[in-house]
Amino acid sequence: MNTLSKKTTSIACELAFIPGTPQKLSGALVTWQDGKISEVKVCHPRDWQQSIKAWKQEYPDLQVYEDKLLTPAFINPHTHIAMNFFRGLEASATSTKGNMIEDLFYHVESHLSYEDVLAFSRLGAYENLLNGVAMVWDHYYHGHAVATALSDVGLTGVVAPTLQDLAGPGKSRWEEEWLQTESIYQSKDLAQKGIFAAMGPHASDTCSAGLWKKVISSAKKMKIPIHCHAAQSFEEYARIEQREGKSPISWLAGLGLFSEGPEILAVHNIFADKADLKLLGQSKSVSLCFCPFSSLVFAIPAAIEYWDQYEIPWCVGTDCVASNDSMNIQKELRMIAGMPMYNLSRTDSYLNFIEGKNASNLNTMNQERQSSWENTTKQRSPESLLKKVWALPGSIHTQFAAGEIATGKLANLLIWDLSDPSIWPSRSLHTIAMGDSSRAIYQMICNGRFMGKDGQFEASIKQSLVFQEHLKEAKARYHSMLNRCGLS
Repeated sequence: MNTLSKKTTSIACELAFIPGTPQKLSGALVTWQDGKISEVKVCHPRDWQQSIKAWKQEYPDLQVYEDKLLTPAFINPHTHIAMNFFRGLEASATSTKGNMIEDLFYHVESHLSYEDVLAFSRLGAYENLLNGVAMVWDHYYHGHAVATALSDVGLTGVVAPTLQDLAGPGKSRWEEEWLQTESIYQSKDLAQKGIFAAMGPHASDTCSAGLWKKVISSAKKMKIPIHCHAAQSFEEYARIEQREGKSPISWLAGLGLFSEGPEILAVHNIFADKADLKLLGQSKSVSLCFCPFSSLVFAIPAAIEYWDQYEIPWCVGTDCVASNDSMNIQKELRMIAGMPMYNLSRTDSYLNFIEGKNASNLNTMNQERQSSWENTTKQRSPESLLKKVWALPGSIHTQFAAGEIATGKLANLLIWDLSDPSIWPSRSLHTIAMGDSSRAIYQMICNGRFMGKDGQFEASIKQSLVFQEHLKEAKARYHSMLNRCGLS
């Protein structure tokens, strides 16, 4: 159970990523209380030993981490943590040709109980935790079960119970999900644990205009964000175009979604054309979310270079295990960094080469590659990539701030072992943005709470009695669910 400590805690790391410091990494002392950072002190790396001597005198209980790197913990700004059980369904592999969401997900989700979602969400929370994610933005049915699971595991998060009144497995119970949204919003206990509410309309084709307007009005009143899917599938686009004579984004804009005040986290946006993106770029309240690998499975990747062209802020999430198989946010960042090069294999010059034409035109291809590399240097920089899973998703909600080592932010931190082979010999952010370095997590602090044992982070969590009990229940409910769905 996540119990918030009232004790003031101070740690010092030899290297830390602190916003606004002259050098990218500094020595740092960080203090927190009640789950929030209350003080940050920095020193130049060359002054580390001298600073430690002074800090130890001022802070007698200071915990010092030599040869360690301190960063914000990751934020996964779009996922459905209960859907990890889909990883075990062989049907998933045969349901990706068409609309996997409607062909498979909806059938199974119509059989899920509150207790199922609670048990599966706990395991999904653990998976995020072990990948260095201290906060998730979750959007799912039985939202209060998701919030309870986060509390049980110790993760922080934003929970958007799924609202849909036209189609989908939740269409007959959206009023109950609405009440759960209000319950999470009103809970002081959850807020103290770093768990907050968002409004969760599912998508343009599953929610009526009336429900969208109700969501917009309530989000403004409660001052909480709207977390929704937008322009995510071929079918969604066709339905809205046929029904409304507009694109999904244009129709939502006409309802006032992007202009009436509440912060919006709009996910996928695969089928948003330049006119749609211009609308989104004119809004001061919209952030987009790109889920790279997942979009390859259920549709196609969005053309994110146009998001940048229209200066729309965007962050990076994993989406769910059902369309990803992984909650490793680092994998998504590395894919984004490589996307400009992937695109070059579809240029006319390369396709002509494949066909055996203009083989002498290799110089043109090389020039195209060099140009693409140079034009995307900023996009591929560790700082730019990490901003999309740190500061940006940590700044969308009005009731908290996270994703930075700064006063007032949630104390969600990662301590990395710089001697681990997955990081060594780097002493920079490059391996955090581009590597598979979750094995190098030495310790995680979530909402001011140490989540494992120093140097035994993963093992201490997986060997705990609490984890073993949660795993046992999830296994039992998984097999029961398969029987109910006719998939055993």
